[in-house]
Amino acid sequence: MRWFLPARKLISSVGVVAQYRPEELPATIAAFRKMDYTDARLYKSGLFRDAIESHFWLLENSGRSLDSVYMEMEASIDAMMVPLVKDEKKFNEVTDHLFDFLERRSLFTASEYLALKVLNEGSCTIDSDLARQLETYRAMKKGNTAPDILFTGETSAPGYAANKIPEKLSDIPGRYTVVVFGASWCPKCTEEIPEIASFYNKWKSKGVEVVYISLDTDKASHQNFIRDFPFLSTCDYQKWESKITKDYYVFGTPTLYLLDAARKILLRPISAKQVDAWVNTRAE
Repeated sequence: MRWFLPARKLISSVGVVAQYRPEELPATIAAFRKMDYTDARLYKSGLFRDAIESHFWLLENSGRSLDSVYMEMEASIDAMMVPLVKDEKKFNEVTDHLFDFLERRSLFTASEYLALKVLNEGSCTIDSDLARQLETYRAMKKGNTAPDILFTGETSAPGYAANKIPEKLSDIPGRYTVVVFGASWCPKCTEEIPEIASFYNKWKSKGVEVVYISLDTDKASHQNFIRDFPFLSTCDYQKWESKITKDYYVFGTPTLYLLDAARKILLRPISAKQVDAWVNTRAE
């Protein structure tokens, strides 16, 4: 009980500290970094996930610049991993939950740091499903060359003559391509992908094409969703088992990649607006 009450108090304090007592930020962050995630009491208390999320939420909302936030997150990840490498089961549990939290918060720079740190940790075995998810950041990091994509599924290609429909991603004209993975059953996709469609004419005028890869399994739903899209869309109705999905290490939707003409990964955007900002400042 003596251990439980201070831990619960620490976790419950983050909102107040972030908003009203910023002078307590260093001490609060230091207290989280001292927490031992191999301690069975943390799991028995039910505070395991709350501790992880409160710690990184506080860093995210600490009022620092984004670069500084990521530096602090890297320091926290380093501190957490010191005891965890001695307990393989908890190493996997903590990594899994923290990676999921960072992805949900679109904190991709921290996700990448965590992924590469864990993949390079030779003293622990990583669960196979988790390892494949983490591999996204090694295989699909900025600067790497993305795999070519064969359009072997049902393909809609507005704007292309019937005898000139691209057969693969490398056939797409333009200096840049935004590859978008989504689905009609994904609530976020129903907001984000129509927004991409609204930007499309401007992007295309600046040499940026769009290719939409659908993870739908129902033909009618897919066709209804894409009917007004002005860019190439393809679907093989295999969802997560699709070769394209596996080649690009896609574990959630929407997932976006911005590629150059040689398929070099320039950016992993989190939204249509981020791509549009890039187009406004970089595309020619």
